[in-house]
Amino acid sequence: MKDLTQGNTFKELFKFSIPLIISGIVSQSYNMIDLIIAGKVIGNDALSATGCTSTLIQFLSSLFWGFGVATSALIGKLYGAKENKRIVLVIKTTTLFIAITMFILCLMFFLLSNNVMEILKVDKEIIDPANNYFKLYMIALFFQAITYIFTCTLQSIGNSKYPMIMTLVSGLGNLILNILFVSNLNLGINGLAYATIISCFISLLMGLIKIIKTLYEFNGDIKFQFSFSELKNVSYLAIPCILQQCSLYLASVVVQPLINNLGKSVSAGYSIAMNVNVLLNAVYHSISRAVATYASQSKGSKQYSNYKKGIYIGIIQQLILTLPLLVICVIFKDKIFLIFMKDNDTTCLPYAIQYVDLCVPFVIFCALGNLMHSFYKSVGSVITVLITTTIFTITRITLSYTLPNTNLISNIYLALSIAWVVEATILMLAFYLGFWKKAGYQEKE
Repeated sequence: MKDLTQGNTFKELFKFSIPLIISGIVSQSYNMIDLIIAGKVIGNDALSATGCTSTLIQFLSSLFWGFGVATSALIGKLYGAKENKRIVLVIKTTTLFIAITMFILCLMFFLLSNNVMEILKVDKEIIDPANNYFKLYMIALFFQAITYIFTCTLQSIGNSKYPMIMTLVSGLGNLILNILFVSNLNLGINGLAYATIISCFISLLMGLIKIIKTLYEFNGDIKFQFSFSELKNVSYLAIPCILQQCSLYLASVVVQPLINNLGKSVSAGYSIAMNVNVLLNAVYHSISRAVATYASQSKGSKQYSNYKKGIYIGIIQQLILTLPLLVICVIFKDKIFLIFMKDNDTTCLPYAIQYVDLCVPFVIFCALGNLMHSFYKSVGSVITVLITTTIFTITRITLSYTLPNTNLISNIYLALSIAWVVEATILMLAFYLGFWKKAGYQEKE
């Protein structure tokens, strides 16, 4: 456990961020490894089959991501205020609630997967493997949901190293099992899903062990406890966060049928590009999480003057870590994307490269927007987050369909970049004008 408000802020945030970055990259590797194995071993059809439902999976993930963010913000505040008994109650309440809710949701989508394929307009040639992969992934998603609550809890009390270990172990397991199931046992796309399920379950068990230990460290126990009062406290922030995340991924879900209609090659290229985008996101999102933890702990200890300092340091660290990655993407774009493809089947390559040309130069705006969103959530200014995310969603969807370009996939990439710029600009303007201080339960400096 670590109080980030003590010591050199730049140093403490950087030290805290590094395990988060490693964890983020490895956790995002699940889908990326699936895509690489699918593309290299099975072929582009498998690549498209695993990618055509990825936006919907991310949309469903936003439900527990919102609760994870809310739990992290509340526990960080309680940790700063030294309210250990409430921390124990919040952990038990949110874990149980997410377990029940996500079980029902995942079961529903498992049973309705055929309808999902129709709505997403999945190509008939790949609909069966895509359907099987999606159904099996719903099991993994249930494990991921509970694990994410554990991870957010540990990070909110300053422990970023153990979640890193969890993701490293499960990520390595996922890679080994993918090779075993697909390359050796020839289980095809189902093998990818089996590997993800098992590796996610391993991560869940590791998280459970650490959470039980943490409960005892806070003078708690593992007895059943559920507090509607604490659920209400978490939900007060979680519901706006969930709406924000759902709105964010709603744009992707709305755009996905448009992409799927363009054919398997376009769908595969777009899937690869978005997974590289998610990998970049893992880096700057980790810094954002560190700043959010710092802000929530500062809020709990009533050190409100730390807010601006945390933001400025976060921006500097994002520039230091993100810009070199963007340069690498531009220089080695061909080589990066070819990792996902068979040597004799690169038809989807041009559609992936367009992402680098049209989106990568603007990723820094996405990073900045992500940082500001995390900060606003941590201090309770969720209205600002909801408004800006809604603007982002409307901008992206509208421009994807209306930009005057005969190349539809280019329109989709350009729309994403423009939406990033608009959102980041509004968020920074709101920060400098002090709108975030007017949040409903935000303490005044």
